[in-house]
Amino acid sequence: MTVISFNEVNRKRQRTLALFRQFYKQRKRFHFPDRKNIDMRERLYLPKRYGVIDNAKPLRAAIAVYPTLCMQAAHEGGDWVHLSLENLAKMAGISIPTARKGVDNLTQWVGVKVKKHRGKEQIVSTFPLLEIRRGRRNAYKVGYVKRELVKEWRGNYFAFHTCIIESGVWASLSLLAKAVYFHMRICAEQDFDTYFATEGDLPFSPQDYQQYYKQRKWDSFYGTPAYLAKQIGCNYDLLRTDTLKQLSSYGLAEQMGGMFKVYLRPKTLKPPSSCGSQGEWGREIKQS
Repeated sequence: MTVISFNEVNRKRQRTLALFRQFYKQRKRFHFPDRKNIDMRERLYLPKRYGVIDNAKPLRAAIAVYPTLCMQAAHEGGDWVHLSLENLAKMAGISIPTARKGVDNLTQWVGVKVKKHRGKEQIVSTFPLLEIRRGRRNAYKVGYVKRELVKEWRGNYFAFHTCIIESGVWASLSLLAKAVYFHMRICAEQDFDTYFATEGDLPFSPQDYQQYYKQRKWDSFYGTPAYLAKQIGCNYDLLRTDTLKQLSSYGLAEQMGGMFKVYLRPKTLKPPSSCGSQGEWGREIKQS
């Protein structure tokens, strides 16, 4: 009869546990979905105005992680969501230390709702953008405009389409490019007349504002690159020669005279360089 020692049994148990942890971790790693599985219509509603507490300095890393956390929260549906820093960093296209800085900085941001009174904006309410419950596995409570609050927050939010993240486009952009696109989406206007004058032949009439709102591809951001660089607080040459080219390459922004078309969804879906070729990626997509 073969006698197995307690130490040997314990070693086998530890090896089995290690293999299980490795398998579990592998399954939990985020992978960008196939293009055919991406919903081009799904969107988040994010505040247009923000504030910071304790005189905190807003970081671009916070802008990189915020829509990603909101998307995860919308998918899970609960008050608290779980997302590893490794997965968050991959989805946002940043390093794990940068993701950690972004998360920590985001806890000092608040979303702001305003209303106009006698021509002046007054703050009506605020909510924290992020709360963290720390432990062996951090949990996040993410603040954004949920669907049931859309009517109440009318005029105080903008739509951010999740296909920008799921396609890997968000991960491919630099921190500055993410911040510029986020800023342009916040400030962009729905200019009915400019849209019809530019697009020409459309599947709805110039009087059908409701269909324009539903089917429009872009909004109008009025300003030159120099004006945009001043608003963002970045180097003008870097913005002009690199950042705007990034946004243009994915069809997220296009300069037209003294304004920019700011697209709600990318014209092309391309994987981040780390993902390699994925068949159908990179072809032009429909904006429906």
